Amino acid sequence: MTATSFTVNDRSYAHPGVPVVVICIDGSEPDYHQKAVEAGRMPWLAEVLASGRGSGWEGHCAMPALTNPNNVSIATGQPPAVHGISGNYIFDTSTGEEVLMNDKRFLRAPTVFGAANDAGLDVVIVTAKDKLRRLLGAGVVEDGPRLDGSGEFVSPPRRGICFSAEKADQATVEDNGITDVLELVGKPLPEVYSAGDRRLAHVEVLSCPREATRVDHAGNR
Repeated sequence: MTATSFTVNDRSYAHPGVPVVVICIDGSEPDYHQKAVEAGRMPWLAEVLASGRGSGWEGHCAMPALTNPNNVSIATGQPPAVHGISGNYIFDTSTGEEVLMNDKRFLRAPTVFGAANDAGLDVVIVTAKDKLRRLLGAGVVEDGPRLDGSGEFVSPPRRGICFSAEKADQATVEDNGITDVLELVGKPLPEVYSAGDRRLAHVEVLSCPREATRVDHAGNR
């Protein structure tokens, strides 16, 4: 794989020329993980960090400190004021109802994943819950905001993969860019909230070439 550079949302990114895997653990903080590593409860993460095969960085969350705004801040490299996902819910004044902000129509900015896909990199996104799939998959497996920031939604020039662990058994090539996920990873479908069960993948964001994804799921889960 050759190194690829691309720019999106006024930020430039340089791919190192090797597979890149980003794992986001929601609803947590670094101290929890450190204590778990010390207690021997996260052996894979401990080995990756100790061997130098991976790195961890502490960071401040975007406000409000909720799932959707922060996941999309990671995905766009911008705060909620720019990408438009300001909470998990929003009050729809046209209907007088509270609705989930898990629809891509609320997106005001393209994602890093869409830009990487547009640059020719093979992108795979795996979310734990299905509610994030359409937000993060915009520009990868379905229409998403144009990379020029105009706000217009366009079809991606090529398609990657995006599915949720929650509904991995329902993934299709047409909708998700992949099918037969459970057979591929050799794991049964996980529960959404399965504290003691890591059967498929509780990964919020995973972006890497497709070949690397198969190794990661089989080898690390």
